[in-house]
This record gives sequence, C-alpha cells and structure tokens, in this order.
Amino acid sequence: MKNKRTILLLIFTAVMVCFTTGIFLGSKIGHTGISITPLSTQSNDSSDPNVQGKLNINTATKFQLCELPGVGEVLADNIIAYRETHGAFTDIFQVKNVKGIGDKLFANIYKLITVGE
Repeated sequence: MKNKRTILLLIFTAVMVCFTTGIFLGSKIGHTGISITPLSTQSNDSSDPNVQGKLNINTATKFQLCELPGVGEVLADNIIAYRETHGAFTDIFQVKNVKGIGDKLFANIYKLITVGE
C-alpha cells in the first residue's frame, strides 16, 4: 500500500511539474509550439519578410500570412497563388484583388502589411 502511494505521489508531482512548466513557458510559445515574435519587434533587415514591423506579402509564408487578423489558411493560399500567377505585389492595395479579401478585411490588415521597400 505504501509503495502504491509513493508511485501516485511521484506521478502527481511529475504531472504538476509538467503543468506548471507549461504555464510558465506558455506565455512564450504560440498555440502551435513555435515561438512567435510580435511584428512590431522584428528586425528591419530587408531580407526579413517583416520590413519596419510589417509583413511583406511578397515573401511571407503561409504560416506568417495566417498570423494576420482575419486571414486563415484558405486566404493565405489565395494570396500565395495570386502572387505566383500575377507576380509580386507592387502596392498593398493589390491584395484586394485576391479572392476573399474585401474592403473590410483590407481595413484590418493594411497597416500590418507591406510589399517591401
């Protein structure tokens, strides 16, 4: 009986350590387990898809596009397909030509995107 209690106590302790560690690290890890840095704190390196804190829609990955408010996997795929078919965006307003992006969504993302400098 004492051995069973010891095992249960060890399991409980291990679970609590994992749980509290997860809470501590949770503030630094996104829901996917990948570290996410806010756009405003990223570098201004021109090779970086984020120029001056904005997401470059010409070079952004599907994952990065999905970080924009209102943009899910389908819209991210549409943006990538559009730029592959029509070439690089030369103006952020061209993103409104992408199927599924209207005035309302554009109003939510235009301050967050760039086409590069």
